Amino acid sequence: MVTFALFVALFQLQPFNVQENEDRNREQVGEVLGKAVYRDELSHSSDTPLINQLQILFAAPVLEEYKKAHLEEITPAKSEISNAREYFDRKHEDRIKQGRPGLLKQIEVVEEKLAQSNLAEFERGKLESKLFVLQTKLKAPGLQFAKYYVGKWKLERHIYHKFGGGRIQWQQAGLETFDGWHEFFKSQEDVGKFKITDPKIRRSFYQPWTETDQGQFLSDDQIEDQFLHPEWLKKLVP
Repeated sequence: MVTFALFVALFQLQPFNVQENEDRNREQVGEVLGKAVYRDELSHSSDTPLINQLQILFAAPVLEEYKKAHLEEITPAKSEISNAREYFDRKHEDRIKQGRPGLLKQIEVVEEKLAQSNLAEFERGKLESKLFVLQTKLKAPGLQFAKYYVGKWKLERHIYHKFGGGRIQWQQAGLETFDGWHEFFKSQEDVGKFKITDPKIRRSFYQPWTETDQGQFLSDDQIEDQFLHPEWLKKLVP
C-alpha cells in the first residue's frame, strides 16, 4: 500500500504538452493525492478483481502517505518484536514436539529418493517441493515473521484507536480493524485525499465493508484479550 510525483517544471517548459492532450481524451473516474485516475486504468480482463485494483489505485497511496505521517506511532518497539518472536517460536516448538520425529523420518525418506541418480526430472521436482514443505514445518517462525506480525498489529491497533474502535474481524493474515478501516477511508475521502466520481466504482471500493457476508468478528472480551492486549505482548517467563 506509493506516492506519485509530477514533474511540473518540465511540463511548463514545453510549448505543447502531449500527455495533457492525451489525458483530455480519457475518462476520469477519480483522483488520489492530486493525481487523476482514469477508467482505462481499470482492467476488466485482468486476473486481479476490481476491488483489489481499486485498493491499488486509491487505497494504497492514501495509506502510504498516512503511515509516513504517523511513523513513530506505528513502528514496533524492539521489546514488542522480541516478545512476539519468543512467544511464537515457543508455541511452534510446543506444537511440533510430538510430530518432530515423524517429520524427520519423512525428510530422510525424501532425501534418500533424491539421491537416486536415475530419478526423472518431473519426479525430482515434486520431491524437492515436498522436502521444502517438510523442512519449513520444522522451522520456527523467527524474526522476520515477528517483525511482520507486530508491524501489522501496531497499525491495526492505531487505526482502531484513532477511528472509532468498532468490530475486529478474523482474517487469514491476522486480526483486522473492520469498522476502523471503513471510517479511515471515509475520513480520507472527506478531507480530499481521494475521490471517486463514478458511483458504481465508488460502491465497489467500499464493498468490503458494505456487503452482507462479513465473516467472523471477535466478541468484546476477545477484542480486549486477543487484540488490544494479546498474550504475546507480555514478557514470557520460563
